[in-house]
Amino acid sequence: MTLSAFDFESLARVNPAALSHRCRIRQTPEDFKVEEKLPFEPAGSGPHVMLQITKTDTNTDWLAKELAQFAGVDEVAIGYAGLKDRHAVTTQWFSVNTEGVAEPDWSAFESDLIKINLITRHNKKLKRGALSGNSFKLNLEVLDGDRDSWESALSQIQKQGVPNYFGEQRFGYQMGNLHGVEQWFEQGRKPKSRNKKVCIFLLHGHGCLILLSASE
Repeated sequence: MTLSAFDFESLARVNPAALSHRCRIRQTPEDFKVEEKLPFEPAGSGPHVMLQITKTDTNTDWLAKELAQFAGVDEVAIGYAGLKDRHAVTTQWFSVNTEGVAEPDWSAFESDLIKINLITRHNKKLKRGALSGNSFKLNLEVLDGDRDSWESALSQIQKQGVPNYFGEQRFGYQMGNLHGVEQWFEQGRKPKSRNKKVCIFLLHGHGCLILLSASE
């Protein structure tokens, strides 16, 4: 059975009382804030410009392409540690290899949705996965349910965390990534973008959840 037919209500919950709690989340980009944490300090020198950027309602891959065009470099010269949610306010690092080109005025790249917080340099390109973690702030609105129960549940999450279930975040809007990997397997049609990663969940006949991942 494919993920598009999977019943997410059947997944186990840390707190069964969650079924009696309801709220609205992510009504605006400002309701969800993410800040990326690097596992190292930029060297301060080197061929790669390091930019810490706060973006609002902006796709990471699109922003990387815009940076390449603005700096006059190939897209491969841009590095970032990971994708961040589009419909959010996210702070993350990008590296730009400016070898052989004049460094632009980065302030001209800013807009209402893109702010550059820090500019420094590093001796290596920023690679995928090169981050120690992310911090999150999520605004909850119009809470339904007992206040004491809410506070108890949130305190439990703070101490123990929650199962790492995800759906649209990895599989795309209306399972677009899922359909992409099905086309790849059935028709041999690879994703056009080299950065595109597609995944598919299958339920094994014995009830085992299997993750298949594919990328160029």
